[in-house]
Amino acid sequence: MRFLTRQLIRECFRLLAPWERAIFYFAAIVAICSGLVLAIIFTATHTTRVADFGGSYTEIILGSPRFINPVLAPANDADRDLVKLLYSGLMRYDDKGNLVPDLAESYSVATDAKMFIFKLRQDALWHDGEPVGVDDVLFTIRLLQSYDYQSPLRFAWQGVRAEKLDDTTIAMTLQGPYEPFLAQTVVGIMPRHIWQDVQPQAFALSDYNLYPVGSGPFAFANLERRGDGTVTSLHLKRNNIFYRQKPWLEKITITFSESREEALAMVSKNQVDGFAGDFTTEMTQMMPSAHRQTIAMRFPRVFGVFFNQIQSPALAQKAVREALHYAIDRQTLANELYGEDAEVLYGPLPSSVFAFTDEITKRQYDPQKAAALLENAGWKIGGDGMRVFTEKKKEEQTVGSKKITVETVVTTTLEFSLLTANVPELEKVAERLKTQWEQIGARVTVEVAGVADIQGERIRPRLFDAVLFGQVYGLDPDPYAFWHSSQRRDPGLNLAQYHNPKVDRALEDARQLTDPETRKRLLADFQKIVADDMPALFLFSPHYQYHLSGSIHNVQTSVIANPSERFGNITSWYMKTKRVWK
Repeated sequence: MRFLTRQLIRECFRLLAPWERAIFYFAAIVAICSGLVLAIIFTATHTTRVADFGGSYTEIILGSPRFINPVLAPANDADRDLVKLLYSGLMRYDDKGNLVPDLAESYSVATDAKMFIFKLRQDALWHDGEPVGVDDVLFTIRLLQSYDYQSPLRFAWQGVRAEKLDDTTIAMTLQGPYEPFLAQTVVGIMPRHIWQDVQPQAFALSDYNLYPVGSGPFAFANLERRGDGTVTSLHLKRNNIFYRQKPWLEKITITFSESREEALAMVSKNQVDGFAGDFTTEMTQMMPSAHRQTIAMRFPRVFGVFFNQIQSPALAQKAVREALHYAIDRQTLANELYGEDAEVLYGPLPSSVFAFTDEITKRQYDPQKAAALLENAGWKIGGDGMRVFTEKKKEEQTVGSKKITVETVVTTTLEFSLLTANVPELEKVAERLKTQWEQIGARVTVEVAGVADIQGERIRPRLFDAVLFGQVYGLDPDPYAFWHSSQRRDPGLNLAQYHNPKVDRALEDARQLTDPETRKRLLADFQKIVADDMPALFLFSPHYQYHLSGSIHNVQTSVIANPSERFGNITSWYMKTKRVWK
């Protein structure tokens, strides 16, 4: 019967005229295509695309790893980034910059802000399968506090008494109230069972610094080296026993470059999926925009010029400092360097931090007003176009047995040097400042040096007239180290050697109080006073620009406390997708 049916069908086709067969075939094709379209539409309307496991992400970083352990990592950018991926802290920052529990299940703060109690979660495991416990936390704090281990975080943990309350609870007691202390507990916890037998003298030499065991969302897989031993790339794999959301990404490769040129070449060849840092301006020109997304993250760093009023008599005059403020076109300068991804500043804190106030004196670009201020203060234009200040001074001199009063005329030229680091963006800013200040009659010499040389040979002994530099605050800022008068000498960071008793009192009280409204008021007072005194010329707070391949999805971080926090929601990133029924 089947043969007869097929035979009949063939006979029917032979009876059709050619044009009739063409119509039949056309109708059949239309029907099939319509069915496919309907199937696609049905699938699209009744399913949704969601993240799926898989994908390998590659990022390039300038520098190379040395100590991938939380105790030593803060001294090196590459180490900090890797620690963020491999280790976990008691607390962490979410994608909005808020502190939330991580290894801690919950926490509480005493009303006097002197005791912090953390209860640990019970499902956290080290990458080798061992449980994370209170003893690991106590062990890490001892390492941070010990002089023998030379942690860059040692100062922040001095005076903290940590004690085990039970198998899941730890208490940390401070010597005095300090509300911002909670931010210190994002430091990665180290595994006691791995490190307890490593002696202090061998701590920095241990293989575990390059073959780390942590509890973070990714685990160490392997590394690659050059012939001289320098690490060129480090491969991480998804931590399938991670206690929070398991990462969607399967692998992460961090590639290290010692030179900007090498990094640029890799970007131009599309060998990486992401990059960030001081060299992004050049790199963005190399990566095709069609394959790139730029994530602008607000980052609490401030760039400004800090005046040394002790070393430079001209800068000691408030009228001169005010004129220098009015002579700078901050907005144009920020736009040239960062486009819209920078916040222009007139005070010491950026808007991304707690207690920022916009109610401060803003000396916006007005070169005519700048010139008038100098003129009224006695700074006149000289023959070479530079301003000079002439004053008469009387002094007693002894001639024979008589004392006579001699009047002398002293002329001071409005000139000073501007020191900055050999970073292309900072050098460009320094040259722009020089040009705009010279237009109002100031002679400026730009000095450029390496960051290490500036910090060790010029900033620490305060040997500069003015320095163009950056400061990084916490999201819950404690400006004490930058602006309290007790920090005017090394190792303090009060670069302007600023002293104002009202500011000192506000900063002292703000770091001890727990009431957020009172702290906000005190820090607002601090900002207003500093803006009026003008010990520094604040310029802008550039956003942290993170450039990623278009294949990376769900990077939602908008505020970071430091650059490594760009990986704060790494568990939510994905490259692969799948369709599921709605």
